[in-house]
Amino acid sequence: IYAHPEMIKAVKLGAGDEWMVMAMRMTDGAVEGTEVVNATLPVDNGDSIEIGGLHFNIYHNGKAHTHTDIMVHIPEREVMFLGDNAAVNRLIRNEGSFKGNIAALEDAIKTQTKIFVPGHGPSSGDSAAIYANYLKTVYKLVREQYGEGLSDFEIKPVILPKMKKWGQWADFNRMVGAHVNSIYHEVEADEF
Repeated sequence: IYAHPEMIKAVKLGAGDEWMVMAMRMTDGAVEGTEVVNATLPVDNGDSIEIGGLHFNIYHNGKAHTHTDIMVHIPEREVMFLGDNAAVNRLIRNEGSFKGNIAALEDAIKTQTKIFVPGHGPSSGDSAAIYANYLKTVYKLVREQYGEGLSDFEIKPVILPKMKKWGQWADFNRMVGAHVNSIYHEVEADEF
């Protein structure tokens, strides 16, 4: 099993067990009996693994959805696995950097692959672009309102009317405030 070195380290330190607790809660116990198995082979950005004539090209731009998520491009099959850097028709928690997440998806789009496999939702040719569009839009709106002197809690009601396009996505109402808050702090950090 291959993974980013920081992912291997995180699982050794107990993150896998934490994820299983979360998965049990989210699935009402449907994953009971699942065992955490850590990766043993580290991979990082620019690595390529050849198996059976196929190349598995690794993408990792530092900090995107998290600092441990990798993306895997198989050019011979014109498919790219995005991990949790993208979801379809839902918002997901971002534990990393929104700017980094946007950059990761832009790197994925540059491969011009035909099928993108998101971490959540169905695969398609445009799933990377659709989620990147959401991320770019919310980032831009928060940055603009930060520039106007608004605090994070003041920004959400101002930008929501401009985000109706995504309002029906699963977990939108639950997650958009957290996204605004995280982006606000990223923008603020960039100012210093």
